[in-house]
Amino acid sequence: MVEYTGVIAITTALSDEDLLERLADYHVAVGPAPHGWSVTLSLPADSLQQAISTLLAVAGTVGEPRALTVRTSEEFDRVHGLEPLPELLSVSQAADALGLTRQGVLHRIHTGALVATKVGKTWFVPASAVSGTGEEPAA
Repeated sequence: MVEYTGVIAITTALSDEDLLERLADYHVAVGPAPHGWSVTLSLPADSLQQAISTLLAVAGTVGEPRALTVRTSEEFDRVHGLEPLPELLSVSQAADALGLTRQGVLHRIHTGALVATKVGKTWFVPASAVSGTGEEPAA
C-alpha cells in the first residue's frame, strides 16, 4: 500500500468544523476555496486509481466534489516543501539508548552536549542525536 494525499474542491453547506469532524479519519485539513472548501485528505491505497475512487467517494459523503488533485503523500510533501518530522525520543528513551540515567541525559541537554527540543514542559531528543553515540562496554 502507498499513502496518497488528495486535495478536493467541495461545494457543501457544512461548516469547516463539521467537515473536520466528519473526515477526521483521513488526516483532514480544510480551508476556504472560491466556491466552497478545499479539503486535503490522506489515505492508503493499492493504486492511484483506487486512491482517486476512494477520495471521490469520501468527498461525496460531505458535499459535491468540483476538482481533485491526487499525489503520493511523499510527492505531495516534496511539492509543498514539507520535510518529514525527525523521529523524537523521550528523555527516558534517550537515556536507555545512551546507557545513561534520565538525569544524565537532562544534564547533557542543559549543558548543550546533547541536542534536544522542549515542547511545553517536556524535552525530546532527535533519534539521530543518540544513534551510534552510545559507548561500547569495556571487554
